[in-house]
Amino acid sequence: MLKQEQIREVLARAEEIEQESGPWRNSADAEALLRAAEEVGISRDAMIQAIQEFSPMIVPPEVGSRVFARSSDDHFYVADVIDASEGGVRVRFLQGSEHTVPTSDIRPLDLLPGQKLMCNWKGWWGWGTASIVSYNPKTERVEATDGFMTKKFRLHDVRLRERQERPFARKVMFWLFTAAALGGAAGSLITMWLSR
Repeated sequence: MLKQEQIREVLARAEEIEQESGPWRNSADAEALLRAAEEVGISRDAMIQAIQEFSPMIVPPEVGSRVFARSSDDHFYVADVIDASEGGVRVRFLQGSEHTVPTSDIRPLDLLPGQKLMCNWKGWWGWGTASIVSYNPKTERVEATDGFMTKKFRLHDVRLRERQERPFARKVMFWLFTAAALGGAAGSLITMWLSR
C-alpha cells in the first residue's frame, strides 16, 4: 500500500506528465489511434507511452527543462533546454556538448517504471535494452533491468530505445545461435572431408 507521501509524489508526477504531453492527447487523430489500438488488444496506457516515446513534442519545451534530444549519432540522449525559439531548440547534452535541433527532434523526458530504453552497461556489453524499475530525480539515477541483472545508471548513460535496435537479450541469443550454426556447419564439413 502506498504511503501518503508516495501518493502525493505519484499525483505530482502524473500532473507533470499531463502538462508535458501537450495537446496531442485531445486531438481527434490521437483518439482514433488509441481506439484502434484498443480494438486490436493494445492497452490505452501502452499506446500513450509509445506515442510519448516515439513522437516529437507538439510545443517547444520550456527553457531549463530536461528532455531527450537527437544527437549527431541519431540517438536521443538526455539534455537540458537552454533556448527555444521558432528556429529550433538549443540543448546542452549531459556530456557537455551543445546543439540546436528542430522541435521534431525533441522527446519528453518521461522515465516511468516499465518503460523500455537503452542503457550503457559499459565494458564489452555496451548499449542494451532495459526496462525502468525506478527513477530518482534527486540523485538523477535510473534503476533498470535487462531481465537478468538490475543496475543503477546515471542519466548520461541512458538513451531512448530506437525501434530498429534489437533488445539486448535478442542480440545475445542471435550471436549464440549464429555461433552454434556456424560450429555445426564447420563440424559437418570436417566430418564430410574426413570420411572421404
